[in-house]
Amino acid sequence: MTTKENYDKMSELMEEAKDHIQEGLYINMYNQLKRCRESEISDKQEKVRRRRMAQQTAERRLARERQAAAAASRVAARERLRTASASASASASASASAPPFRFVPFGSAAPPPPPPESSRGPPPIPAVFFDTEPPSVPKARRLEGRQNISNALRIFLGLGEGVKASTRDVDMAVFKYILDNKLTDDGDRIKFKMNTPAAKKLRDLLEPGDDIVPYKYVDRYLDKHYI
Repeated sequence: MTTKENYDKMSELMEEAKDHIQEGLYINMYNQLKRCRESEISDKQEKVRRRRMAQQTAERRLARERQAAAAASRVAARERLRTASASASASASASASAPPFRFVPFGSAAPPPPPPESSRGPPPIPAVFFDTEPPSVPKARRLEGRQNISNALRIFLGLGEGVKASTRDVDMAVFKYILDNKLTDDGDRIKFKMNTPAAKKLRDLLEPGDDIVPYKYVDRYLDKHYI
């Protein structure tokens, strides 16, 4: 083989080696780029995973806080209900143990305090204000403003001839007369006595027919004096 043939042969081998080397470099570069791309994708996936885990952790923390708040609200509601029930029970007990209601007319002295438990006798029968009305007592009319009054009522009030008076003024004058003369019944303070000498002037005016008269019948007995 001549020198020229050897040279050509070597040139061909060198070209093939160059192609192989270049191809290897290309393959190496491709693999490196592939590895970088995969690493970048892995980093992004890791960031997404960490972000998702942080979000889930925050959601679980918020759910626990909401559950704790709801439990505290239920406990507070039960405590308020228990307090209200205890207050209602205490009020009911106080109402049951309170003395019976007694009507005290306006301007009169308060009744004396009840005696101690040891000195009390059998419980008295409570006075019933809205008792059965006797048929002999007619109902009072509803009158507005000042009215013409009878001579007997005018003399009782100390008014002059032809002077009018309202039902309220007349009632106040009658109640004042009862209080000034101490006609209120000691056993039942919603009634007043008409069988005493001090009650003669009022008895002649009302003409009740009974010795003990309830306060609520005053307007009915006075109705005949409004003309």
